[in-house]
Amino acid sequence: MNREFVNYQKKHDFLLCLDSDGTAMNTMETKHQKCFGPAFVEEWGLEPYRSRVLDLWNNINLYSDLRGVNRFYGLYITLAYVNANITPVGDLEPLRHWMDSTKQYSNASLIRYMEDDDSPLLKKVLHWSQKASEMILTMPISERGPFAGVEETLSYASEFCDIVVVSSENPDALSEEWEHYGLSYYTSLVLSQNAGSKEYCIAQFLDMGYEKDKVLMIGDGLDDLEAAQNQGVLFYPITIRRETQCWDRLQNYALDSFLDGHYAGDYAGKLIYEMQSALSSDYET
Repeated sequence: MNREFVNYQKKHDFLLCLDSDGTAMNTMETKHQKCFGPAFVEEWGLEPYRSRVLDLWNNINLYSDLRGVNRFYGLYITLAYVNANITPVGDLEPLRHWMDSTKQYSNASLIRYMEDDDSPLLKKVLHWSQKASEMILTMPISERGPFAGVEETLSYASEFCDIVVVSSENPDALSEEWEHYGLSYYTSLVLSQNAGSKEYCIAQFLDMGYEKDKVLMIGDGLDDLEAAQNQGVLFYPITIRRETQCWDRLQNYALDSFLDGHYAGDYAGKLIYEMQSALSSDYET
């Protein structure tokens, strides 16, 4: 068990696992459009193709069925597309090999791996990731706030549920955002990319005694859905461009349905289909 989980104490029978960016926090588009994408163009010298590459980055990481994937996976997919369709960017095998060999897509994991393989590509990947994180932390905190209805929902849910954040975000930005807006008050734990994958984190909580039908993962991407399904827990989607509506529905209906044991089935399936339909599988620009 990772050290993040050692002092965790189960207080309720029910558990909510929340993604952060694009789910609780209205930060997804801003971070990608102002930080991840521009840092990508700069790091790989793609200025001659800037408009097309930024459109591609946003399409893959914000509006496709890869929305919400870890930054390194999103980077790999975008690099592969650029390499095949726009301009050569070199051999991507070192990045692929690290991704296949690690259990944790994080700067810390990459730094450890680079002790044995400090290929030029991995140096660029690390520098890009660190630069993007620095850019995020320089963004005004007013641009990194929660969706309407999040605090009210968490306040109500905290009376009946343990609440944990399960995010692939950088730990510094994640902590700053949840602390600044007072949302950490309602949580038992705020987990970043350093804690491991979302699926791994859910598994750790199940090992602490939560029953699968009393665990609800809340997320905006298919990676969140996959993590929930792979661990056999329930999933509530936050659908792109309908985020406030989704939080209102969670607070006023779906949460009580979950607590009453009636959430699973056709109703949950309908909401998941709604989220899936809002995301494209087309990476063309």
